[in-house]
Amino acid sequence: MTKIIWSCHNCGMVLPLWKMKCPNCHKPAISWLHLIAGVVIVLPVIFLLLKLL
Repeated sequence: MTKIIWSCHNCGMVLPLWKMKCPNCHKPAISWLHLIAGVVIVLPVIFLLLKLL
């Protein structure tokens, strides 16, 4: 089984996907691009779920 990993955009430390704060540099490991991409994906899903109910 493979683990989903990514790297901190501040210091480059490899992190599991669920870590939002880097233990190495203590800065948020998520960038604005990741946040915007997450919102673009989640909002239509929520809208469709609410429409189906």
